[in-house]
Amino acid sequence: MPVKEKNGEAHISAPQHSAKEDPRIFGPHAIQRGTTGFEEKKGQGAQAPVGVTIADFGFSKDDRLRKRPEFLKVFKNGKRYSGSGLIFFYMANHLERSRIGLDISRKVGKAVRRNRCKRLLREVFRTNRFRLAQDYDLVIRVTPGKRPLEYRNILREFVTFAEKTAGWQKN
Repeated sequence: MPVKEKNGEAHISAPQHSAKEDPRIFGPHAIQRGTTGFEEKKGQGAQAPVGVTIADFGFSKDDRLRKRPEFLKVFKNGKRYSGSGLIFFYMANHLERSRIGLDISRKVGKAVRRNRCKRLLREVFRTNRFRLAQDYDLVIRVTPGKRPLEYRNILREFVTFAEKTAGWQKN
């Protein structure tokens, strides 16, 4: 190794390592190395216990009453059940699924409280609709009151409604 001196300093060349490919950088050989690990492997994915399908507890747009004429049809032609804090309007729909519509007045509270009521009502319906004897279009009206709507209260009202009117199936 040649030593060069410049202004009293010695410059010694250091041995250079051979250039290696960085495995983190994609290059022309990346395709030859194999898969990147992002591909879905067979046999993996959402699995449900025996006898239960994942679609049983799903909640999509098809599970809702979305248009005004649908609500008005249930109000006009359906039956009514009044509970403590909730009024249920229901009518057989002859579809393959029960559907829900929510009617919550501004008198119930500000948007945060109304949205919480909606989430709780949808959750109770989603987890318990398979117990109804037949498929219904169901509109739930929340009446303003002093009693706060909590999950257990809504569940109790839904079960009472189903047992007394809609034909509750005990599974």
